[in-house]
Amino acid sequence: VLGDAGLAEADEARVRVLADSLTSGLAAVEGDIQQTRSQSFYDPLGFPGRLTAQLVYLYGVVAGNFGGPVDAPPTDGAIERAGELRGEADQILGRLQRIIDQDLAAFNELLRSLNLDPIVVRRDRAVIS
Repeated sequence: VLGDAGLAEADEARVRVLADSLTSGLAAVEGDIQQTRSQSFYDPLGFPGRLTAQLVYLYGVVAGNFGGPVDAPPTDGAIERAGELRGEADQILGRLQRIIDQDLAAFNELLRSLNLDPIVVRRDRAVIS
C-alpha cells in the first residue's frame, strides 16, 4: 500500500523506518501482555505465560477453581501477587503510552509532512483501573 502513495524513494524509506520502529515497539508490548510465540499444546513449556496468563491463574486461585473454598477471602500471597501484577501492568501500560505519545506522534508528523493521513488512536475505549 505504501508503494501506491506515490512517494519519492527517500520519503518511502523514512516512512518504512519509522513504521518498523513503531511496529517493533508495539509488538514488544504485546509480547509482555500475551504470549505470542505459542503455537501448539506443548509450547507453554518453552514459552511461559505472560501477564494475561498470570492474571487468569490468579483469578482462578482467588475464585476457588484450584481446590480452595469459593467463599474464602484471598490469601495474603494472592493479594501480594495481585499487587505485583498490577505494578507490571502499570509499567507495560506506561510503555504503551510512551509509544503512542512519542513514536506514533513522530510517525504521524512524518505522514502529515508527506500529505498522508495520520494514524488515529480512539480514546473512547474504557480502561479498567
